[in-house]
Amino acid sequence: AKCSECQLHDATRSVTPNGEIRYSCQATEHWAASEPLRPLAVWHFVADVRSRNARIRDVVRVVGLHLVWRLRNLKRGWRISTGLYAALHRLSTKRPDPFRAGAIADGTPTPDETLDLQPGELVEVKSHNEILQTVSVDLKNRGLKYNAEMTPACGQKHRVAQRVTQIIDEYSGRMITMKKPCITLEGVYCQSQYTCYSLLCSRRVTPYFREIWLRRVEAERNANEEVVMSDSGEVAARELEHQV
Repeated sequence: AKCSECQLHDATRSVTPNGEIRYSCQATEHWAASEPLRPLAVWHFVADVRSRNARIRDVVRVVGLHLVWRLRNLKRGWRISTGLYAALHRLSTKRPDPFRAGAIADGTPTPDETLDLQPGELVEVKSHNEILQTVSVDLKNRGLKYNAEMTPACGQKHRVAQRVTQIIDEYSGRMITMKKPCITLEGVYCQSQYTCYSLLCSRRVTPYFREIWLRRVEAERNANEEVVMSDSGEVAARELEHQV
């Protein structure tokens, strides 16, 4: 009851015999506080609906699409199952198939872009097709992987939440310094619609974006404001001329 903030802070870290600091938090300890969950465990979805973490229609849509997606694991009919999934996915979500490979061959350097985005700036997530042109076949851009859970944000506008330069590795507790900063966006989190081992997981993990996957929209907004101001100025000039 009398635990101080300093004591709490010290409890989140330990020092190894070689002097390396290891950090601990809910993310690093969740393996010890939980047990593996079967991908399609019925009780998991029942509990989510009863606790209002998920709606029945969302469970039906996500699980249904996942079952169709699993058909591509059959020895025959891969093209048919892939086409069926793409059609049903577009029909139910209005978005294209999220399971597509990147356009850049393995071993080929992926492109980079520096926008120097800062917290609070308004950005637009590029389309899925645009992002696929910046990642390798296995969906990586300079070590950071783009995944299907990020596709719902494509085409949307959000504020920059943070520039991430350091993260704690959940498995080891080590602090990792990124070679290139990553961007997090306000209100964007993993909805677990496509992760087969944790469908509709409610952890709401924050995804990381490369700046090349985003575009700044402040310039567009400023240009629109200038057009509006110009139009209003012309109207004012006409009114003044009419009065004269």
